[in-house]
Amino acid sequence: MKQIALTTGLVLLLVLTAAWAAEESRGLEVTVNYGGEGKVSAEHAIYVWVFDDPEIGSNAIPISYAVATSNGETVSMNVSASPVYLAVHYDEQGGYDPTLGPPVPGSPVGLHSDETGAPKPVEIEEGSTASVELSFDDTIRMPG
Repeated sequence: MKQIALTTGLVLLLVLTAAWAAEESRGLEVTVNYGGEGKVSAEHAIYVWVFDDPEIGSNAIPISYAVATSNGETVSMNVSASPVYLAVHYDEQGGYDPTLGPPVPGSPVGLHSDETGAPKPVEIEEGSTASVELSFDDTIRMPG
């Protein structure tokens, strides 16, 4: 009887381990550099948005986000998709609440993009971490 219970327990452990490994997350580290006029702080933070679709606009729904409170900071998060696409914005006015919707029109924004300005995919293999450096300034603003 003890052998059956032990065998059943081992089988269950193997199944759970396999299921956990199959759902292993992907890590993402993004170093953000803001070269605009403002000073990055807790009140005037940089928001890093992660999307699973390259069509990033005011109606796009991010799959994750992180907040940097100092310039040059590296934020880390786990994501469930690959590839992912990155956008950032600087909270110039202060007090932005990411749960209430997209950034305020006129806020400085940036995009992890290729030479043409198109969103550049970040490929992340399961169980690994991708690192990206994203720089932006006040040149591009959130459309109204």
